Amino acid sequence: MSDWRNRLEMIVNKTKAQLHAKGVDNLEQLKGVFDGADKDQSGTLNKLEFEELMSGLGVFLARQELRTIYDHFDYNKDGQITYAEFVQVLKTQMSEARLSIVKHAWQKIGGGAADCDFEAVVAKYNAPAHPRVTSREKKAETVFNDFVNILGAKVCNGKLTEAAWCEYYAEINAVMPNEKENYFVDMVLKVWGINSDKAAVNPARLAQIEDCIFEKVR
Repeated sequence: MSDWRNRLEMIVNKTKAQLHAKGVDNLEQLKGVFDGADKDQSGTLNKLEFEELMSGLGVFLARQELRTIYDHFDYNKDGQITYAEFVQVLKTQMSEARLSIVKHAWQKIGGGAADCDFEAVVAKYNAPAHPRVTSREKKAETVFNDFVNILGAKVCNGKLTEAAWCEYYAEINAVMPNEKENYFVDMVLKVWGINSDKAAVNPARLAQIEDCIFEKVR
């Protein structure tokens, strides 16, 4: 069973890797991929449509694997995969390193407050520093507009909360494979102009280092 669980995690991660390679950076773009695979425009994927979506992403499955993976994505077991079900599987828990950098960025941008002015946040966003822009995969204007539209949809009365901030990055995490850990951290550092020295060390690790130094001094 554990072997299959490992295989399942590998397939899900490969799916995310292929999405990332195709320039999918958020759930809005993922919805476009999903809708493109929904040939009959039913709002769901049947088994054939799902198989074509996966093979189109370069994830080729044996017949038994396809059946098991399809059932895994089909959360309510009605024989169809909705977009919400598809996202639910991809939305794996954010790693400690990714969550740490997201929280650190909020402390820098929001000053530790429960919420902050959205327009002030937008003014600090440096789209030209985004890895997709520096690699010339996307235009700064495209990255900036995606950021404003997607994060803006989570804003209430002009205020951005820490919860909405974390949700925004959790959605980016949903389409970014495990091996892109450094990419994720670098992306957050660059667009917000954060010094990497302190950001790279999470609070628990920092406390551990301080204890170690104290012991050596003592």
